Amino acid sequence: MVDEMFDVVVVGSCFVDLICYVPYFPKFKETVKGNKFQLDFGGKAANQCIMAQKLGAKTTMIAKIGNDQFGQDTMQNFTKFGVNVDFISVTDKAETGLTSIGRTFP
Repeated sequence: MVDEMFDVVVVGSCFVDLICYVPYFPKFKETVKGNKFQLDFGGKAANQCIMAQKLGAKTTMIAKIGNDQFGQDTMQNFTKFGVNVDFISVTDKAETGLTSIGRTFP
């Protein structure tokens, strides 16, 4: 049991975003070579939790992530921003969520 009080408690998803930057979006059956690739953290709930923490709230995240590298990275990201991770459960029965995002350069 945690003897702490939190300003914000967030329940929801945690994802790792796989972002590929392309010069334009491909047409049907077309392949477009990406110019840049980056990993970032996402999930609406996870983003809300970190933003509230950055704004000065004492936050905790309630979620389930996979026992994989992306899950470990997600936990480190929350810890880096000071989010309490005591209620994030880690499982071997599923992987951490991933999102593939295509973005065009301006």
